[in-house]
Amino acid sequence: MLEPDLDQRRVQFAWRMEDPPALLRADPELLRQILFNLLQNAVAFSPEEGEVTLSARRAAGDGWRIDVADSGPGVPQDRRERLFAPYFTTRPEGTGLGLATVKRLAEAQGWRIGFSARPQGGACFSIEGVDEAG
Repeated sequence: MLEPDLDQRRVQFAWRMEDPPALLRADPELLRQILFNLLQNAVAFSPEEGEVTLSARRAAGDGWRIDVADSGPGVPQDRRERLFAPYFTTRPEGTGLGLATVKRLAEAQGWRIGFSARPQGGACFSIEGVDEAG
């Protein structure tokens, strides 16, 4: 679904799986919606010929973590605490509901959502949960 946006902006997409896949405790539709929103934001904020990376890996204990990282400008320090607040947006065409929805859906599943600045520039949004065995 994001291929036209990736092509138009000439953004490269990379997928990295650091550990063998786990059976995740997740509603497939909610996980799809979360990942779509995060990937859509990452593409929108990446510069032309930038890169968006989706990675999955084991986290502490019985957990897993999925990261969506971009090569965009990142999030200024003074805006980070409001990232997941409803109606907060940094885009003129944005509604401010994407990340708020992601947070609500993640928390409904018992997952944690986070943000970190990438040392090389850009943003990384993550969701963490428990695998099916945990």
